[in-house]
Amino acid sequence: MKADTQKFWNLAKTPTGGYSMDLFGVVGGDFFSESFDENDFLRDFRQIPSGSPIDISINSPGGSVFTAISIVSLLREHKGPVTIRVNGIAASAATMITSTPGAKVIMPRGSLMMIHRASCWVDGSSEEIHKKADILAKVEDQLVDIYMKKTGRTEKEIRDAMDATTWFSAEEAKAFGLADEVDESTQITNSIQGDTVVVNGLSMPKRFFGDSASRLFVAAARRAPAAVNEEESVMDLEKLKAEHPDIVAAIRDEAIAEGRQAERERIKELEQISLPGYEALLEKAKFQSNFTAEMLAVEIVKAQKAQASGTSQSIKEDADELKDLDLGMGVEAAGSENAEAQAKLIDEFIAAGKKAYIG
Repeated sequence: MKADTQKFWNLAKTPTGGYSMDLFGVVGGDFFSESFDENDFLRDFRQIPSGSPIDISINSPGGSVFTAISIVSLLREHKGPVTIRVNGIAASAATMITSTPGAKVIMPRGSLMMIHRASCWVDGSSEEIHKKADILAKVEDQLVDIYMKKTGRTEKEIRDAMDATTWFSAEEAKAFGLADEVDESTQITNSIQGDTVVVNGLSMPKRFFGDSASRLFVAAARRAPAAVNEEESVMDLEKLKAEHPDIVAAIRDEAIAEGRQAERERIKELEQISLPGYEALLEKAKFQSNFTAEMLAVEIVKAQKAQASGTSQSIKEDADELKDLDLGMGVEAAGSENAEAQAKLIDEFIAAGKKAYIG
């Protein structure tokens, strides 16, 4: 390997006689340099006796699928126990490594996993593009097979998860079968700094996480720090009040101010949407703190529909009464011809009355 090339792995012997391997950053190294050399990696890996335990710590957004396949092949042939700990994130090609057959996968709380379909950059003629597409499809079949063997899930379940670019929390990864154990004693520390996400020290673009991971990341970011010194005391509300009353007071005042402002905005919106004749509904809405302008609009529409229904009923009743009126044409004396004329006149009168009433 060239002197200026950075390895993404680090191999060391542990005091207990086992070996540790750190896989941090992009699998295979940076995408734009030839930083992975299978021969160098193999030479380092061959230092590990066949039966020795290997503890792998991984924090990677993914990278080269072929690099991942090389590592999986070596780990699969190792005779000793292999334990893989996701100290941050294992996404894309990195999940192939964590899915090594026989390896035990541990995820601390706050750690993340992501699986998706394989992809690559393509250029060249249509024939060359078709060839690359065929290779990509075969690679994807390998991914599906690796995930199926690790999780015990069906091919459809795996492909559906890959199609959706599925993110998993530690608990979700265990439920799906990608992880074997959740380390409840450790919490991964995550943070957002502008457009950059830092997962346990590994920086990645925020856009890499998308909408699906945002919920996992926000939840993880609000939890306690990863490692808590046993000698440090836990800060609860009462202790915070006693030791930092100024901070508590500032938080309380800010919350009160925000609440008052939100209430003013709510009242303003209610008044803007209300209509004349519905003052009672408006007053009712004002005195219910969870009553929004949208809810008031719905209540007004309901009231209008009820009122319209009552008006229609009144018109019908009035019309029924008009049918019994004698317009002075002397039905008994006039005979059937005059009777028909009177009936026609009554119908026209009723129709005109309806129109005038509704209009």
